[in-house]
Amino acid sequence: TPAALAFKSYEAGAAVAGLCDSGTLGGLPEFTQAAGILGLTPLCGVRVRVRPPASLCRNQRYNDPLQKDHLRLNLFAIPEAQIPALQEALDARQPAALRRIEDMTQVLNGRLEPLGLRLNFEEQVLPKVPEGGALSERHILAALAEVLIERYSKGPTLISRLQTDFELTLPKELSDSLLKVTDNPRYFDDLVLALTPLIRTFYIDAQGECFTLHDLSLLASDAGALLVYPYYGDVEKQQGDKVSTETFEDEVLPELLDALCAQGLQAVSYNPFRLKPEQLENIQKLCAERDLLELPSGVILSRHQSFVGPELPADKYPKLNENIWAAVGNAAAPSPEEGLFSASTREKLPQLSDRTAVFASRGRKQKG
Repeated sequence: TPAALAFKSYEAGAAVAGLCDSGTLGGLPEFTQAAGILGLTPLCGVRVRVRPPASLCRNQRYNDPLQKDHLRLNLFAIPEAQIPALQEALDARQPAALRRIEDMTQVLNGRLEPLGLRLNFEEQVLPKVPEGGALSERHILAALAEVLIERYSKGPTLISRLQTDFELTLPKELSDSLLKVTDNPRYFDDLVLALTPLIRTFYIDAQGECFTLHDLSLLASDAGALLVYPYYGDVEKQQGDKVSTETFEDEVLPELLDALCAQGLQAVSYNPFRLKPEQLENIQKLCAERDLLELPSGVILSRHQSFVGPELPADKYPKLNENIWAAVGNAAAPSPEEGLFSASTREKLPQLSDRTAVFASRGRKQKG
């Protein structure tokens, strides 16, 4: 739940807690309230599906592992007063998303029925969505996990069925956790994780719920939210002694960012701890050349240190630390016309570094 996420951020030592849900802002009121109680500064965002410009449609995977010629962009650091209007725009896309999830459920049923299994979309999938939430492929997996536990019970028989009926190869650590029938409080989550590769077998490309890049840029501007590209990057996978590379946007990254900047892109987010050094150096260079704000994702901004992570020194990324506070300052702006990237702010402070310093100072005054 959003409140649980806020509490986990608190337990991790966070000063700023961010929620960037997919396709909905429905969880933000609960998240913001919980963050306030815990003394955290909340940052609100939403990730949406976007149709790229025609020039980028070339059977290319960008930052979505499941769909080619498709983008996931974030509206981030959303001012609280703008949430209702944005939610209305998101709600208009939900019927198309709902139909697609229902269609995917039926595709999966084509594989389940020969096994004597079936998912009822109305009764088993839809109820998985919390109030204010948006339906996704993972809710299908959650419904399937319940059906499998009911049919086979927890333990070795279930694992065997995953391997034979669904042709899933389970990492040893995950397989071992699924053998812990009585002392694994995360058993259900582990089972959903084990089922995740199945998504590729029933996935249907998103179309009707997608924004155009132009429309999303206007929406971000009107709301005073930051328009952010979440950088994914090529991923190396090791299977035994062999290392293979799953390619995403690295090869076309300069062209991609240029096309997005032409439509109003303002920032790029990345997790410095999962990128290779050369990827990190490249994305930082490209952002600097295009005057794009760099934001951290998947990291902790600590109450006790300026920036912490699992591998790198605490003082290695002062810019990311400063920028996240600038995002807090943007969310606290009195109006969209006074935001970090608004025309009036750019006119007063043309240099991004100057704007960032001013807004970071404002952001720190918003500390929970």
